[in-house]
This record gives sequence, C-alpha cells and structure tokens, in this order.
Amino acid sequence: MDLIHAQRDSGIQGKQALTLVFVETKKGPDSLEHWLCLNSFPTTTIHGDRTQQVMS
Repeated sequence: MDLIHAQRDSGIQGKQALTLVFVETKKGPDSLEHWLCLNSFPTTTIHGDRTQQVMS
C-alpha cells in the first residue's frame, strides 16, 4: 500500500500511475479490487473465470 500511495502522490499532473498486482487465488483479485475501490483507487481485475473484452 505504501508503493501505491507513493505512486499516486508523486504522479505527474494528467498522468495516471499504473500498478500490476499478482495474487495467489482467483478470489484475491475480486477482494483486492473491492477494497481498492472503496479507498478511491480505480481498478480492474482479470482472471481465468472472468470474461475479457477484446479492444480493437
């Protein structure tokens, strides 16, 4: 969390710092996404049980 806060605090105006987090279980990303959203961090998750959109 210290790294995520530091990235947000030192970000360049108009630029969004991106962070990739790996977790051990498929439930982990959903729980982490929920917690981060509650704490004002925009997030998205991907894992094998979730459909993923193809961007063109």
